[in-house]
Amino acid sequence: MKIAIQKSGRLNELSNNILLQKNIYLPQQLERKLIIDLPPNKIYLLRDDDIPNLVNLNVADCGIVGNDVLDEYLDQQTQNNIKIVKKLNDQKCRLSIASKTKTLNLNDLNGKTIATSFPNTLRKWLDTNAIKAKIVEMYGSVELAIDIGYSDYICDLVSSGKTLTENNLFENIVIKDVYPVIIQNINNQEDLWK
Repeated sequence: MKIAIQKSGRLNELSNNILLQKNIYLPQQLERKLIIDLPPNKIYLLRDDDIPNLVNLNVADCGIVGNDVLDEYLDQQTQNNIKIVKKLNDQKCRLSIASKTKTLNLNDLNGKTIATSFPNTLRKWLDTNAIKAKIVEMYGSVELAIDIGYSDYICDLVSSGKTLTENNLFENIVIKDVYPVIIQNINNQEDLWK
């Protein structure tokens, strides 16, 4: 089985624990190794946003990724060969809109600019709520976008809220709950994660 997991970040430890449940033991010191050959399995260590594409193209049989990344990826695709085989309840967080004020309502977003790493997901949510706002993309340190004049609001992942607090921001509107999922290519008929 070819399994794609995040090489570092919030899902790396969870992915390692899931592999352990399948009696797949990753070496402790990987240095910069990106393919781990553990016959009959191969583990691909990747950026999380590359995982859905490799599963979609059947380069990897399955992968572990956040539903936020999966949804962002699926919104861009015309052909989808991915199915979710398991929702994991670990490490939940939220995709939320945050601002410099404690209160914010939907109408406040109209005509404003929102910085995010999730432009497709945010656009879909804005359209569903009939909100006309400009989306600007930012793929790191989104919390500083308001202070540097890049946007009026931000849309980012929130777990504890500590990063928002430290940057004088308030979580105002939750767009969606975010949680890890195991995905698999639909051409693999058996459930690889029973």
